[in-house]
Amino acid sequence: MNYFHNNNLTYAVNNWLGAVVASNYLTTRPRFRILEIGAGAGSASEILLEYLNERGLLSRLERYLITEPNAFFRRRGQRQLSQLYSNLPLEWGTLDMNLPWDGQGIARGEFDLVYGVNVLHVAKDLLFSLGQARDTLALDGCLIISECVRPYLNQPMYPELVFQILDSFTDVDINPEFRPNPGFLTADHWRRAFRRAGFEHTEVKPELDGIREIYPHFFTGAICGRRSNPPRAD
Repeated sequence: MNYFHNNNLTYAVNNWLGAVVASNYLTTRPRFRILEIGAGAGSASEILLEYLNERGLLSRLERYLITEPNAFFRRRGQRQLSQLYSNLPLEWGTLDMNLPWDGQGIARGEFDLVYGVNVLHVAKDLLFSLGQARDTLALDGCLIISECVRPYLNQPMYPELVFQILDSFTDVDINPEFRPNPGFLTADHWRRAFRRAGFEHTEVKPELDGIREIYPHFFTGAICGRRSNPPRAD
């Protein structure tokens, strides 16, 4: 709990980057609905709401569904955020990103933003989960994930040292094109995965390809993908 806390600045940078990128996107929407996946104990939700509040965007929020499959984490986040933002349309639920989302009460085309911080790198089948997120988006909706990003292929990263002992971190489907290893991926691998999942416009922020040439231990990036075309047929 101390590690995944906003007082831990080496982790909180993921929450802040995601919040900045997400709020920049949401400024273009007169009203918006958010689905957050893998919210844990709510540290990313807390920062996103704080940043939206600072930018005067909370009045546009129509729905914010915060999902976390672990009951302990979910209740902890709900207890804190429901007290801080009792006037907002916040909801909590469970979502297993490795199973069909529409069978778990998530309607297709329902949300303007699907949001997650350090969660999709543990999806069992990455393309499946990315495709489910895309189908959940409304037209011109956006998937924004803030992730630990590997600067170079096969580069060791200290944040993943402890996570290597977790089956959920290592027991994933591998693909040489977009997921050659379990755990954290490079920016190029994320771009390829988003494109393979059907996102029409994909970008990584900040410019990690340039940053790594100057400082090869900068590990934080936000990957964004928009759905500009109608949902795919089954």
